[in-house]
Parts: sequence; structure tokens; C-alpha cells
Amino acid sequence: MRLRRTSLLAAATLVAAASGATPAFAADPAPVPLQIPHYAHMLVDDAHQHLFISEGAGYSQILVTDFSGTKVGEIDNEPGADGLAISPDGQTLYAALANGDSVSAISTTTLTETARYSLGAGSAPASVAWAGGKLWVGYGGAAQGNIASIDPTTSPATVTLNQAPGWYAAPLLVSSPAAPNALLAADTGSEPPNLERYDVASGSPVKGAKVWLQNSAFVGAMQITPDGQDVVMAISAPYELQEFKLADLSADGVYTTTYYPNSVAVAPDGSIAGGSYIGNGHDLFLFGPRGATPLNSYSVGGTDGLATDGLAWSPDESRLFAVSSDVGGANPQLNVLNGPLATGTTLTLTGPATDTRAQQLTLTGKLSSAGTVPAGTHLTVTRTDAAHPGGTPLADAVVGADGSYTVTDSPQTGGANTYAVSFPGTAKLLASSATTTVQVSRAATAVSITTSGAGTFTYGATTTVTAHLGTTYNGRTVTIWEKAGNNGTKVLKTGTVDANGNLVASAKLAYNTTFTVSFAGDYRYAPASASKRVYTHTAVAEAQSGYYASGTTAGVPVKYFHHTGHPTLTATVTPNKAGECGRFQLQEYYSGAWHVLSTSGCFALSASSRVAGVVNLGSNSTNHLFRYAAEFVNGTDNTNLATWGAWQYFFVKS
Repeated sequence: MRLRRTSLLAAATLVAAASGATPAFAADPAPVPLQIPHYAHMLVDDAHQHLFISEGAGYSQILVTDFSGTKVGEIDNEPGADGLAISPDGQTLYAALANGDSVSAISTTTLTETARYSLGAGSAPASVAWAGGKLWVGYGGAAQGNIASIDPTTSPATVTLNQAPGWYAAPLLVSSPAAPNALLAADTGSEPPNLERYDVASGSPVKGAKVWLQNSAFVGAMQITPDGQDVVMAISAPYELQEFKLADLSADGVYTTTYYPNSVAVAPDGSIAGGSYIGNGHDLFLFGPRGATPLNSYSVGGTDGLATDGLAWSPDESRLFAVSSDVGGANPQLNVLNGPLATGTTLTLTGPATDTRAQQLTLTGKLSSAGTVPAGTHLTVTRTDAAHPGGTPLADAVVGADGSYTVTDSPQTGGANTYAVSFPGTAKLLASSATTTVQVSRAATAVSITTSGAGTFTYGATTTVTAHLGTTYNGRTVTIWEKAGNNGTKVLKTGTVDANGNLVASAKLAYNTTFTVSFAGDYRYAPASASKRVYTHTAVAEAQSGYYASGTTAGVPVKYFHHTGHPTLTATVTPNKAGECGRFQLQEYYSGAWHVLSTSGCFALSASSRVAGVVNLGSNSTNHLFRYAAEFVNGTDNTNLATWGAWQYFFVKS
């Protein structure tokens, strides 16, 4: 027999790494540093949703956190608090006080110590377990390991020492409600260790099966399976979890992990979590009940991976608590794995693309998974529509034996009806959801838009725009839009129509303009729109230059030019039409009528939207009356109509 080594092999540094098998559960929260300097053991109190975490020999506190690792309290003056156990009624936490040579009893409700049971000087208790109606204690220093019992039901409590001597060090004790009279003890101070089962039904430990775990190293943790038939052990060598029958401690299976297994926890369904000091990228492994191949493997935080005996399940199997730490248990942090046993699910939902309002429609879908989907599983269903943007709960859909389900509904609101079906998930199945949208029919309503005037306007004119809305259900708001020339569309007016269904606005026109009325639709009537386009001339302002006098001839105002002059007509076009076409026409009055003498070609308007036309006179123009005008020519520009300016008159004298 080799004695326990005082130090482990040099630890390799771990880094976070993806599991070789893709984790089946969603992203977990980041590890939470525990507010203690050292880790020893962890116990789950499901009734209060608490974790009790002891610090071990050399320290004096028990940390209490919630299931997320947030501190909710601490229990002080617990010298060397090490192994932990909880009473069958869940009311009392027992802690082995290695430096206090005693066991303390602590209320799980008030988190205060209610009693302390001395085992005598130098007893150094390290482990506690409840079996056969008593609390059993593994105690003793080097070469003095032993087992004691405490019966807290007597007054005073009965403490009985020296019940099972012969252990090299204080043995690790475990028990289980599934085997209420069985107490298992393992040597934690020798290599190879020995494992022994006691029957404690009589109140005293009666030796049963015993086995030397040949080719094995040091025991880090062990736990009895939920059926009470086996015990699973984390032993640092060989590199696997080992399982033994409780009846005779014969080998009953192995679960391969990696170097130096030190932690194990068995879930209520028999699934097993186990891990190691050094994971080389993977230090936590999950196995199905009696499954030889890991379902998943993970890397948790900490320099050396899992702390010894650093795993515990929540009773509903929805969470696995894993404490990681530096070598020896320093700087512990809590990793919470959500749904570690859950497999992914796929939820489908299909329905008609369109349907009729107020008539029953049917949607179908299926919940499927690599795991087992129990018949009768409930799915939540909601419908979101214009009347209920926050969603309306519908009756749950119930999954059949093949995972299929049906949803029926008679939507009262037209338009997009979005159906959402969700599976909240369980400890064994991950949550999933699906949606589909059905366009539910709506009645048509009439909308129209009119403008005052004949549809053709001078520049700067104002028109009255009237939008009309027909019958609707609960929406009487319309919007009048205006798109003038090449400008963007803008809102001219939004409002509720009057008792006659009308909304009136006015617009000042500078370009050809399209007016559109839009009705967004309501719960039972579909969106609708209508448009009206009106046309707008430019403004052409003209001015003559080069004349020497003004007057009136033949009843019209004229400018007077010498026959050697150059009558000039300058036109300014509004709005600015720089680069576009302007032209001129010259007419002469004779024989009682006006006659066209010439029409120019296009002249490009300047940057300031101006163009000038010059008339060359001759001696034969003396005593003649003329007129000319400029025109903006609508060529490629369709934002305004072509426009003539007013006639400008001039008379030529000698």
C-alpha cells in the first residue's frame, strides 16, 4: 500500500475550448467567482434554491448562494467546515468541522447554527452522511481514520465514536435515500484505496462487502445511483469513472473521461456528470444512464478545471453546478450549465398563405427531437394582429404521439395575422418556437382625390385638394401626399375625414404635381389609394432693352427703336430651368393683321435661367410695328408645361 501523496502532478493550463460534441443546451452564463478563498464541498438545497459551499480545513466559513452563484448569506465561525449533508426533512444542514473537532447543525431556513456535536480533541471530522436514521461521520487524522454516529433525535444528542476503525485517514462517506440503510466508505488517504459497504439498519455499522480498488489511485468523489443499485466513483487513476454494484461492490461499468477524474454527480434519472483536474480542453463529461460514450463534453473555467468533488445537480436536472478552481481548490468559481441533458428540438408551423376573415382556419406543425417528445406536451400559441399588436394568447396546442399538433382559429381582424407557437423546454428538451403569417382578407373601400381647377395651372397658383374615403370599420384617417416635379414625395396633410368622408388641403403649385391619398386600412378594410396629377406652367418674365423711348402706337404700348438699333428681349424662366430650351418668335403688323417673320431655334437658358433674343433691323423696317415673345420649351423636362411669355411691342423710326 502506498501512502497518499502530498502533491499532485504538475497541472497543465486549461483554455476555454469547444466540446468535441456540440453542446445540446443554450449558451450558459459566465462563471461566477465565489466570494471565498478556497473550495471544499457543495450541497444543493432545492427547497430554498440555495447552494451551501464549504471552504475546508484552515478556513471557517460556509458560503450560501442562490442557483446563479449570487451570494445570499454566509455562516461564520465554522472552523474547517468540510463535508456537508442535509437531514431527510431538509431542515438541517450538517457540516464536518475539521478544525473544530465537531459537527455543526445549521438551520437551512435561518442559516444559523442550532447545535454543535463534539467528537473530541484531534478528531478532525471530514465527511458526513445520513443513513439509517443517524448522521454518520468520517473522522480521524493520519493512520487514525474511523467512523462515528450522531443521533440528534435524543436529548442530548448521542455521539458514538470508534464504530469502524482501521482507516488510514478520515473516510469519505456517502449514502442515498434509495438505499436508506447502506453506508459506503472509501479511503481517501491511501493508494490503491479500499471501498467498504456497511449496513446501519441496526444503528451500528455492520460490515458488508469490501474491495481494494486495484490499479486505482485516490478517490475524489462518489455517489450512489438513484435506483440504489450502484455507486459511481471518481478515482484519479485510471482515467475513467468507475461503477460498482452496491450489493457486492463488484465492477459494473466505466465512463471514460480524461486525466485524473476527481468529480462525479448522478442525476435523478441516472445520467452521470464527471470531470477532471486537467481536461486538456475538456474537463467535464456527460453520460446518459449507463451510457459508455459521452453525450457531450465541456471546458469549464479555472486554471486546473474542476475542483475536487465540484459537481452537483439541481433535483429537476435542469442545471448542473460545476465548481472550477486553481490547483488545490483556491480561487473557486461557479459554472452553471443550463439544461445540460437537454437535446435540441425543432418546431414547425404551417398554415394557409391567405384566408377569409371570421372563418375558421387550421394550422399544423410538429415538435421533433433526437430525444423523446412525450405525447401530451403542451405548446403555447399566440396570435398577433393589427388589433392586438402585443399578441393574444390562444388555447394551448397539444402534441400527439408522433409530435404533430393542430391549431384552429377564426381571426376577426384582417391583414397580417402572425401565429407563434413555442415549446418552453424541459430538463431533457430544449425550447424552440415557430411562426407563420396568414394574410386574412379585408373588404375594399373606395378612395378618391380631386383638385379644384381644370387641371392646368399657372406657376404659383393654389389648388384645393379633396380626398374622399368611403365605408370603413374603425379607421377614418387618410394621408394626402404631394410629389412636385422631381422632388421627393412629402405629406401634404394627414387627418381624420369629416362626416362626409372628406379631408381638404390646399397646395401652391410650382411644378407638375401628383397628389395621392392613402388609407392605411383598418381591422376589416384593406389599404387603398388613389392619385390625381395636375400640370403647371412656368412663369416667363420678359424685359426689352436697347430702346430710346416709350409710347403708344396703334393702341398698344411700344418701345421706340432707330432702324440702326438692336431690339433685345430678355426672358427669365421660373422655376430655374438652367440649360434647358428657350426660343423666340418675331411678328410684324401689316395689312390689318400680325404675321410671323421668324421663330428661333433653342437657346440654352443660363445658370440664372435667363435667355436673350436680339433683332437685327434694316432700313426697310422704318415706320413698322413689331412684337416678339419668348417661350420655355418643354423638351426633356416634364416637370412643367411649355410656356409663352406675353407679347412685347416695339416701333421702328428712322
